[in-house]
Amino acid sequence: RIIYSLCTEIVDYNICIVFFIGVLTVSFVCYCCNNLIPNGSVEANTYYNDNLYWIGNTIELEMNFPPVDFRVCTREFHYHYFSNIQLAVIGLLSRVPAIEIGFVYSWVQIDLMLVLGTYCFLNKILKKWYLVLTGMFILLFTAGFENDVIIGVVQYLYYARFGYDVAFAFSLFCMYLMYIQLSKKFDIKIFLLTLLAFICLLGSKSATGAIVLCGMGMICLYWLFIERDLKKSFGYGIWLLLLFFGMYLIFFTGNNAQTLSVTTTQSNALSILQYPPITEVFLNIGKLVNDNYILQNIFFIVWLCFKSQGIIFWFFSVGILIKWFFVRKFEIIDVSCVFITFVGMVCTRLLKHFGYSQVYFIMATFPFALLFGLRAFDELTKLYKEFPQKKFLRVISGAIVVVSLFFLGQGVMNFYDGDKSYLGQKLEQACERLVNPDYQVPIDHNYTTQEDLEAYIWIRENTESKSLLLSDQ
Repeated sequence: RIIYSLCTEIVDYNICIVFFIGVLTVSFVCYCCNNLIPNGSVEANTYYNDNLYWIGNTIELEMNFPPVDFRVCTREFHYHYFSNIQLAVIGLLSRVPAIEIGFVYSWVQIDLMLVLGTYCFLNKILKKWYLVLTGMFILLFTAGFENDVIIGVVQYLYYARFGYDVAFAFSLFCMYLMYIQLSKKFDIKIFLLTLLAFICLLGSKSATGAIVLCGMGMICLYWLFIERDLKKSFGYGIWLLLLFFGMYLIFFTGNNAQTLSVTTTQSNALSILQYPPITEVFLNIGKLVNDNYILQNIFFIVWLCFKSQGIIFWFFSVGILIKWFFVRKFEIIDVSCVFITFVGMVCTRLLKHFGYSQVYFIMATFPFALLFGLRAFDELTKLYKEFPQKKFLRVISGAIVVVSLFFLGQGVMNFYDGDKSYLGQKLEQACERLVNPDYQVPIDHNYTTQEDLEAYIWIRENTESKSLLLSDQ
């Protein structure tokens, strides 16, 4: 009832319905059509291993809680598996196989959360409908050069759906609730709802939760030192920290947990670039600055941001300039967004994790970097009446719009282009399959082969469900 009352105060159902239909269509084509339930063959339909790993978590939760990692037979399973808990409950109640729940039914509710979370988050701050529409379209329907860098936000929203999509939605709900609390006295309902959303966020993708916590912490410091509101600052701050460290110790540390390591070497920067030609370009530009460590790292972060999602970091960069030279005022909303973005950039550069998972830090910053940029542009347009050189200001605004349209067009093309983004590849493959039933998807190292499927079927039909299987692979 609390969520409903908060959302219905501001939701424009027409906008949300249109975006929900669009997101639902992309998800159906990209996720469902590329993950059909196998009928004895995977020759025309392959399965991304991370999706199968995620569904395996649901199976384990149906069998045990606390879960045991059945893959390596350890005592406890330490992972951000909260996105699987409700699916496991659904499976236990309905007796529908976890594979069907994961590939057929799970994505609809997540898409609804994505649309509502994006709308509420942007509309709370931006207000103007055209800025809200622009922000929603950029976040949900544009992509960067995801085949060049291992930062595939839309890939993880629509195809490789194993927790980040849920965390993305809850990160927006968390900050949306914090922004509501900014303009009110301490509200126990909002407080409890914020803690609940943060638990779901952190349990779905811990890296995203850690970055969002930085923004929430900045707001708590604002309440403490600027507003002198001890109840809000300590109430939120202490409980958020307790939840973060408590969940970290309980769910994310243990004998099978994969740990982060800090590195300042240049090799870590190169490790998240996929293709040798791009690495070569990166090194050549480093030579242009005489291998200066600081300049090389500044270039790396800037290049990575614009390569991963150019339209978002164009707005973010413009927002910094607008705030610095024209508005000359940073409010707490601006500070929290900039701080989140800065921390995400630095963590991606300095931290190293198995499977390149450090990219989740910078992926968590995208909504907040975009909100900051759009908010700054809105403030620029409000200066027309009081700014002495109105024509100059209009020229600046026009130039920003023109360049933004260029980046926006590029982002839209990347979204659908299989040569530019991984999601584009999956859209092309799904559409090709609809036209040509005999189409066979190219198989790479991350996919399930026909031999894998036959082995799984044999194991299911010839062994007990709780049998222990040993393998040298």
